[in-house]
Amino acid sequence: MRKIFLIMILSIFVLFLSKIAFSAFVVNSDGTVTDTETSLMWQQETAGGRDWEASLNYCESLNLAGYDDWRLPNRNELQSIVDYTNYNPAIDDTTAFPDTQSSNYWSSTTYAADNVIAWHVNFYNRYVGVGDSVKTSPFYVRAVRSGHGPLDYSDISVSPGTYDLGNVNVGSASSAQSLTITNNGTKDLVISSMVLTGEDSSMFDLIAGTCPNLTPTIAQGGISCAVLVTFSPTSEGIKSATLEITSDDPDTPILNVSLSGTGIVPLCGDVDKNGVVDIFDALKIAEYDAGLIPDVCE
Repeated sequence: MRKIFLIMILSIFVLFLSKIAFSAFVVNSDGTVTDTETSLMWQQETAGGRDWEASLNYCESLNLAGYDDWRLPNRNELQSIVDYTNYNPAIDDTTAFPDTQSSNYWSSTTYAADNVIAWHVNFYNRYVGVGDSVKTSPFYVRAVRSGHGPLDYSDISVSPGTYDLGNVNVGSASSAQSLTITNNGTKDLVISSMVLTGEDSSMFDLIAGTCPNLTPTIAQGGISCAVLVTFSPTSEGIKSATLEITSDDPDTPILNVSLSGTGIVPLCGDVDKNGVVDIFDALKIAEYDAGLIPDVCE
């Protein structure tokens, strides 16, 4: 009996300490909340449901309380405002964040094993994970701006997360397509390598577009640069490769971007401006299908 009593006293003490910790929130008079433990400033209200890409854009375009450096919080930052003594919603809802929804909120952190998924926090049951977290899902949003506290670290994202360079004639090259790399973290992102891997990787090429090189350091707070990808098929068919980006992001040290394209054999003869194949082309296609002409028109 005495043991049970001591456990109850200890539990109450832990809850008390948790509540003290949450007193670190300072509600400002301008629609923001400051966490004095992490030095992060939060948007007080909840923004409506958006997919992950739209959530990033919303936060980065937000102008609130005279600040325009808002961003989508990373996973650890978002988790830092969860109140584990509460649920439905699991937050200090009576003072700091009164309109918090008991639902999923996006973080900026991409899931390392599958870049079409990102981490979220559920403020109903305190779940932090990637279940049902496909980036096209409409989750709630709360923006944050950087402090300089114990949660400082880099946080990488790449848009788009996959890219199909389309149909390209064998022996030709596609136009260069842009992939944007963003650091959503609170410290500079150091990229140590960007390499193309896979059986067809030799048909893809990587160029340091607006990034200074292929091992850039990207400043904190939503700063981005772009790399360019081209596709030059040497044979017919669907080709694929993976762009592997290695950085000092602690959650996603290796981020993979799936690339694809299709090599095609050009038609012989004339095709009018509407893309209609004439009789000459139709005959050539029939001969090609029967193996009577070479793969590439002379």
